[in-house]
Amino acid sequence: MRRTREGAAAPLTVEDDPDIAWLLCEAPGLLGERSSHAAVVAALESGTPGNGSPSSSMAEDRIERARPHIARARRLQSIWACMRPEARALLLVHYTPRNHWPPGVLPHLGRLSALCLHLAPRRASLEMACSNAILPQHAATIRRALDRARRALAAAHRAWRAAKADHVLTWMRG
Repeated sequence: MRRTREGAAAPLTVEDDPDIAWLLCEAPGLLGERSSHAAVVAALESGTPGNGSPSSSMAEDRIERARPHIARARRLQSIWACMRPEARALLLVHYTPRNHWPPGVLPHLGRLSALCLHLAPRRASLEMACSNAILPQHAATIRRALDRARRALAAAHRAWRAAKADHVLTWMRG
């Protein structure tokens, strides 16, 4: 955390890209990837023995809800596919939501918690530093982890922006 003039901790700013957040967090739900849609379609196609074919209106509603998002998802997935696997992995770690953290990790590492732990050479020592950050060596460990995560995230976002620019140029050339 940075310190303000008054000495209070100021929140760290973390770069976020709305397209990446949408692609990794919202698109799977909007497109039915995290649902039982495939099972519903299979049941519709096979019908129910003795009862005829069930109504397809529920499946059709899901398809209609997904339709406006398909073009955006395809465009962003093609950009995602052009990126190096290392950059994609870092962005996936950063944007994937988590529900549980070891004690002290979230207060000291904030929104960079996942990346800091992912990139830590010794994850256990970083977790220990977060649980007892008052010691100078632990504060230094946390500072190094945050710097490493910030640099890696900035590089991954630069790779994303470069892939987006290449995608646009390719599209413009036809």
